[in-house]
Amino acid sequence: MGEARWTEDGIAILDAHQHFWDPVANPIPWLREQPPIAFRYGDYAALRRPYLPADYLADAAGLPVVGTVYVETEWDPRDPLGETRWVEGVAATHGLPCAVVAQAWLDREDAADVLRAQARSPLVRAIRHKPRILAPRGAARQARWTTGAGATATRCSRGLACISSCRCRGGTSTRRPSWPATSRAPRSS
Repeated sequence: MGEARWTEDGIAILDAHQHFWDPVANPIPWLREQPPIAFRYGDYAALRRPYLPADYLADAAGLPVVGTVYVETEWDPRDPLGETRWVEGVAATHGLPCAVVAQAWLDREDAADVLRAQARSPLVRAIRHKPRILAPRGAARQARWTTGAGATATRCSRGLACISSCRCRGGTSTRRPSWPATSRAPRSS
């Protein structure tokens, strides 16, 4: 982002949860599907357009933003690594974001491979798995989710891995695994 901007009070902002997207060029189903899906936040027509660093910087003009953390945008789950590659390109071009919370579906059979690949990104600091209601379904998916959650702790140990807990069918509760207590500060460019 260039030179850090500070307020007179010595305050700077690291935006810890922001999104960039280009649903015209990239597979982000909820921003592309016609008709739009029923969404818990209501009409989101205004979001169904590209939102890139120039838009963010215009929205944040005058604020002492020194960096941002990109959080996955529900990119097509068949290609979670595509989103990470795209965001790496955005960061290389624009200097934002300085860190990424990447997508991985821990109940999929390829979870360990996806986690290994995500961990190779210099920007990825965490993984987000957004469980569906009543997911993971069935004993096989539950076992894969538990295995994937365990792999998250070992594959992405350089940062704090984030997983939402969920209630599974039959009332079984999954618990949040314990994660490394330290995280590495974002690299400066």
